[in-house]
Amino acid sequence: MSLPTSLPDDPTELALVTCDDTKPEEQRSAAWQKLAVMIQAWANHKYGANSELCSEAVGWMWEKRKRFRGGCYQAWCQVVLDRRRADLDRTRRRVIGVSLSEHVKLISERPSTAQGGEDQDLLTAFRFEADLKRLRKEIERLERCFPSPRGNGVHYYAILLVQLRLALARRLRGFAGDESNFGDHGFSDFLVAHLPWTNDELTFRAGWPLLREIWIALQDCLSQPPHWCNGQRFCGLINELLAGKTQLTPDVWRHWCKRAKEMARKEVTASDWDELFAPFLQDADREVQKPGGES
Repeated sequence: MSLPTSLPDDPTELALVTCDDTKPEEQRSAAWQKLAVMIQAWANHKYGANSELCSEAVGWMWEKRKRFRGGCYQAWCQVVLDRRRADLDRTRRRVIGVSLSEHVKLISERPSTAQGGEDQDLLTAFRFEADLKRLRKEIERLERCFPSPRGNGVHYYAILLVQLRLALARRLRGFAGDESNFGDHGFSDFLVAHLPWTNDELTFRAGWPLLREIWIALQDCLSQPPHWCNGQRFCGLINELLAGKTQLTPDVWRHWCKRAKEMARKEVTASDWDELFAPFLQDADREVQKPGGES
């Protein structure tokens, strides 16, 4: 049986061919190969900071291909991959939660110190996962509380998201020294899983890099000791992405972080602020106040 000399360019038409068992196997295979290139491009564009999802996107969509029933394939693909990302995030959180618990359990078998400082640190670490879960819910709620920027105004919710994730990296940088603590996922993927961004297409200002682009730039920095990024280095990475269009200075970044913190604090109860936000944002305060080195 002769096959068509060309396949459609539309992804929806290609997807329908791949799951149509009445079509010759060679035609379905050729359609899938063409569609797979598109899927990988979509995944790299939207989930570039999530290396695990990008690496398995094509295989995952192949497994789900016969569930497609028409409509816009690209939109359906995004829904499927979004759900897969959520599943992977939950798995990462379980894995690291077990790892942290074991880490705490082993250390807690040491004799207690007279001051009890180490015991208190261990107790805080043991509640780490539960606190982060509460923090994620508050962050999602805050998205509705922050005003949308007008014109070239600053998007302070985007500032808050980056500020909190960098602060989490700083708090965990000692634990990040042993990559085995994170299984196959790595430190940066762990940060993404525990403080995900529901909208990684936000920008600090109109025309500035997307949050996902910023995170991709930060991954190399966070994967190497000391596993965090101080204010000066962060501004340097942002300026590389801006490519001379404008510049972000440590003073401006410090001002933005302070403003985002003030706006968030107005929308959060005093107890939630003290328990969930203050430990991270105090770290962030020290970080941006000393942009030239580590505190």
